[in-house]
Amino acid sequence: FDPHFPAAGAALLRRSAMLMGSKRIAGSPCLGLTSATLGSFSGMTCIALFGPAMHLLKEELKLGPLEAAWLIASPVASGSIMRVIFGAYADAAGAVKPLMGLLVLAACGIFGVAWMMSQLTAGGAEVPIGPLRAGERLLSEFVAVANNSIQNTTATWAVPASTTTIHEPPSGAYTMLLTMGVLAGFGIATFSVGIGHVAYWFPKSSQGSVLGLYGGIVCSAPGLTTLVLPHILEALGLTVTYFCWASCVVAALIVYASIAKNSWYFQLRGRGFGQEEARSKAEEFGQEIFPADNAFQGLSAAASIWQTWALTCLYFTTFGGMVSLTGWFPTFWHEVHGVLPTTAGSL
Repeated sequence: FDPHFPAAGAALLRRSAMLMGSKRIAGSPCLGLTSATLGSFSGMTCIALFGPAMHLLKEELKLGPLEAAWLIASPVASGSIMRVIFGAYADAAGAVKPLMGLLVLAACGIFGVAWMMSQLTAGGAEVPIGPLRAGERLLSEFVAVANNSIQNTTATWAVPASTTTIHEPPSGAYTMLLTMGVLAGFGIATFSVGIGHVAYWFPKSSQGSVLGLYGGIVCSAPGLTTLVLPHILEALGLTVTYFCWASCVVAALIVYASIAKNSWYFQLRGRGFGQEEARSKAEEFGQEIFPADNAFQGLSAAASIWQTWALTCLYFTTFGGMVSLTGWFPTFWHEVHGVLPTTAGSL
């Protein structure tokens, strides 16, 4: 460049560096919507973690109504709290890593529930949940042997007809399930992280359509899980069903990690661009929505608008009602009206 114009030359070099960095920018709005929907859908299934199987757990653990309520609510409670924390974190660092972390924790929680189910059915008579329990029996016996939990019995020539084997649940089983439910509930927090993931990829004029599509698909996850899970429980049993569930979450995590990309702004920030530089370049790519300077500033700005509180109340009653009914309806239909668990899930 002309040595008489050092400022212009510096600007040219700076522009060239930005263009070179932008060549490594990946992803697209369609891919952002697809990946966020997949990740959040798998995490939101945890809303129905215990509801469809509660009639079995109540019989195994001799649970009262309050204990059953705490168990059903455990993933929902932790997910509700984590939404605020991880939603704010995603605004600062992008959505991909927080959502991946939430899915990892959710998968660990479901695997923990599956392991606890194997302990409940090991070394004693299983709850009659269906004709096909061979897979669960083999798996639970394998776990029982690995943990040295099978007790030796002495053979007798005859067993009186009145003699029955009483299978007591493992010590601390309820506490363990409650803890794993809280951990699995982290998957529910993917909903707020995914909203930001989708919103930053699309222009303002498309926000209603894409967020409606995202929310509609993701919020169907608990209902579909409640519909399908009783049939799988009847066919495979408690242990295998929850191990398969956890494996599906892991599979969704692997696919998400393979295809998910943060919006252009966060990618540029990750490549060393300053806040203003990244924003300017992202606008050239077409990004119109950007995070606030910090999470507290964004929350304060939202809280200062009265419409935010109106929508919060609406969300509290509609989505909160959906979550509550999804967890409690299977138990209600089965215990109050005596319908089969598979029918209760459909209702």
